[in-house]
Amino acid sequence: MDDCKNYVVTAQKPTSVTHSCVGNFTGSGDTNLILGKGTRVEIHLLTAEGLTPLHDVAIYGRITILELFRPPSSSVDLLFLCTQRYQFCVLEYNKATKTVVTKAHGNIRDSVGRMSEVITGGNIDPEGRLLGMNLYEGTDRPILVIFITCLLTVRLFTGYFKVIPMDGHGKLSDTFNIRLDELRVIDVKFLYGCSKPTICVLYEDHRATRHVKTYVILTKEKEFADGPWSQSHVEAGASLLIPVPTPFGGVLIVSQEMIVYHNGSTCHAIPMQSTVIQVYGQVDGSRFLLADQFGLLQVVVLQHTGKDVTGLSLDVLGETSIASTLSYLDNGVLFVGSAFGDSQLVKLHPSRDVSTGTYLEVLDSYVNVGPIVDFVVMDLDRQGQGQVVTCSGAYKDGSLRIVRNGIGINELAAAELPGIKGMWPLRPTFASQQDTLLVQSFVNEVRVLGFATSDNDEVELAEQDVPGLANTKTLICRNVVGDLWLQVTEHQVGLVSAATLQRVASWSPPSAQRITVAAANPTQVVVALSGGVLVYFDISNVVLSTTLVETAQTKLPHEIACLDITPLVDSKPAAADDDAHWETRARSTTRCVVGLWSDLSVSIYRLPDLRLDTTVLLGGDVLPRSLLSIRFDDQPYVLVGMGDGSLYTYALDTAGGATSSSLTNKKKFSLGAQPILLSAFRSKDVMHVFAASDRPTVLYSQHGKLLFSN
Repeated sequence: MDDCKNYVVTAQKPTSVTHSCVGNFTGSGDTNLILGKGTRVEIHLLTAEGLTPLHDVAIYGRITILELFRPPSSSVDLLFLCTQRYQFCVLEYNKATKTVVTKAHGNIRDSVGRMSEVITGGNIDPEGRLLGMNLYEGTDRPILVIFITCLLTVRLFTGYFKVIPMDGHGKLSDTFNIRLDELRVIDVKFLYGCSKPTICVLYEDHRATRHVKTYVILTKEKEFADGPWSQSHVEAGASLLIPVPTPFGGVLIVSQEMIVYHNGSTCHAIPMQSTVIQVYGQVDGSRFLLADQFGLLQVVVLQHTGKDVTGLSLDVLGETSIASTLSYLDNGVLFVGSAFGDSQLVKLHPSRDVSTGTYLEVLDSYVNVGPIVDFVVMDLDRQGQGQVVTCSGAYKDGSLRIVRNGIGINELAAAELPGIKGMWPLRPTFASQQDTLLVQSFVNEVRVLGFATSDNDEVELAEQDVPGLANTKTLICRNVVGDLWLQVTEHQVGLVSAATLQRVASWSPPSAQRITVAAANPTQVVVALSGGVLVYFDISNVVLSTTLVETAQTKLPHEIACLDITPLVDSKPAAADDDAHWETRARSTTRCVVGLWSDLSVSIYRLPDLRLDTTVLLGGDVLPRSLLSIRFDDQPYVLVGMGDGSLYTYALDTAGGATSSSLTNKKKFSLGAQPILLSAFRSKDVMHVFAASDRPTVLYSQHGKLLFSN
């Protein structure tokens, strides 16, 4: 056992959504959905196309509280979170560096006394003056924490509030305590429209009778004062308080069979079918969404005159996943976060759908494999690759899931295209960041699709006419310098003007040969001819004439299977390049990577003279099908996609500079069972590799290690 070693790795990031909130975190004009998933925080931006992920922040601890608040002097929201081990922090978004930074942090643990066992929740004063945290001790003693004005933290320990002052710059001060008399606190919320911070407390006395009481927090005197109102003997099953914004104020007291509105002077009630409401989400000042333990979604509406509440109404909207959190985004769109099933993005319609009988339409679902109560590892496809079959979810959302290496692809639209051989996007200019055309290659033709406006003013993909492109099977098509499009077919290398759509230069191989493989970057092209001939073109200063002139040519010992001349893009680009496409940052290379058929080898040839630099034998009897040179962090790699779905990675040693290089540290990974096609892309200013196969995978680097998405 002394020689036994364990390898521990996170194979799947948390997928269970336990917390969510909506606000303006990344900018005053941005609408952000922020999700808490166990030990991670995800930040999304609401756009016209839907939710766009911006950041994924790892938290050292399990999140128990996640709330947005806005200091009085700020135009954006700050994020407060607390972990199960009593650590808290305040996060803000730095727009200059596009990163999430820690503005303040601390610990609410006491150095003496018995520590509480569970943190049950937290909420923020509507005016941003206080933040309250509910902790629960094993002896049913309530424990509350409050943070004052950016912020003060208050924690009740065996009947006391503990206050930790914090100034606007995040500096912590000495703590103080406030005593609370109630024993078993069920829920605590801050009230709207109060001149001083006021909390509403739902509690249970020693006779198991539940009451509601309000307290004013006197920060200078460091004590409580009696609040504006109280209500004795509320429903026995009361478990949730929902504060109502101004001009109405007050709270909704939610029990198992009734909802009561109370503001001290007015009281209205409405019965409901017996259930346990677990979470709520606010639509506006008079509409609140309620989700119960069975996934039933309801809406309670305050009927009012504009100033006073006159009654309540309750409607059932439909069924969703069992919700652990509700966040209303905008325009009738609701995010339903679930810890027991898949989270959902739901559209609320004003009228009932005749076919489904509900007001709900599920726009999108987000996979959640938790909670996993049992699992087994097995080879379902008999390919030698273990897959995990899990018993996931709970209650009505329980399911069997298969977890394996690869990425999940959400299908937005599908069309049958028999005989398609390749697809490439094209931009209107070389520096443009947006693709506007999609080139599709078939066995005997090429089709070009572009965005067009229909008669109904709807934007759709329609076929475009580009006369400069040869209408035949295409090996590669891409943007190059000079605002040109490069097209390589079996019989021609052509350059087409993106402005005029006309061909401006071309080259054809001898009549007895044809082009079998091609690779290109913004300024260079290499093609393989039948018979193992490698031809190199430099198009960085091409003269717009009717011909292209080859720069170098060499004869290889075997037929060429694959080529790559991808430049090694710097991992930390200059800030001046932010408005240009990432391909403009590195336009050429001095290395051409070649994979051969017969001897199953990978070689590096020097450009521009095509001099052999180094060769490595892959071994085995499987052909290389795709090559890619890529720089992860500061380490360049050569990736080799094989015909059997395996991937070889080599570290590219460039210590010899422009005169010598070598391939070292060979590693093999099994990604699928079909040939792999490799392509590079940039996301959040970080290089990634998409490996297309029967099990598509994304490769990236973290802390100097190659990682595979799953």
